[in-house]
Amino acid sequence: MKSLNHALWGLVIIAVGVCLLLRELNLFNVDIFFDGWWTLFIIVPCAISLVTNDNKVISLLGISIGVLLLLGEQDVLERSMAHHLIVPVVLIFVGLHCLCKGVFSKEQKFCSVNVDVHSDNFNHTQYEGMKDYSVIFSGQDVNACNQAFTGANIKAAFGGFTLDLRGAIIESDVTVNVQCAFGGVEIYVPNDVNVLTTGDNVFGGVNIRNHRNPGNGHKTIYINTKCFFGGANVNGTK
Repeated sequence: MKSLNHALWGLVIIAVGVCLLLRELNLFNVDIFFDGWWTLFIIVPCAISLVTNDNKVISLLGISIGVLLLLGEQDVLERSMAHHLIVPVVLIFVGLHCLCKGVFSKEQKFCSVNVDVHSDNFNHTQYEGMKDYSVIFSGQDVNACNQAFTGANIKAAFGGFTLDLRGAIIESDVTVNVQCAFGGVEIYVPNDVNVLTTGDNVFGGVNIRNHRNPGNGHKTIYINTKCFFGGANVNGTK
């Protein structure tokens, strides 16, 4: 991640240097000292942090404040209004941060069990060997092709996550726990496994597409969801 951070800063510095060079050669009239140019010292670092750091909420808050100040300096907004808008914007982002922490609280529990594939209820805990994934204001794709899959805990807020299990090695029943707020999770499963779902969702849920359970004698993927204005799609292979 440090190399990416250095690369992005390098691109920013190169861009500034090119603008100054073109200006001195009279090839392009670029005025980098425009009204509100100093707000770039807020916007650019926060934009780079948005890409390189995990705390997306703080980065987005910094960008929002910088843009408001820039709009005030450019007379797109009245300067006093731009300053007054900063407080409600900060409150909104603080609320979003609290919401994400509340939805993704470690105290929340999920469950699954080994039962007949025709049953709709299961409540046996399974955590050993499960991998943890978390995306906030971003996206991530995970392909488990030719890898042993033993389960996963997925958390997505204001972003998307894709888990592809079509080529995974599934040697026993496994559990996938999904916590989702204002985001979406796509799960691709092989046709030779059973899929059972349960969840506690608000304005969200789980959809199963192009998959039919093969029945007893096949491994089962238990998918537990807690979705708030979001959902999970389980996709089979056509």
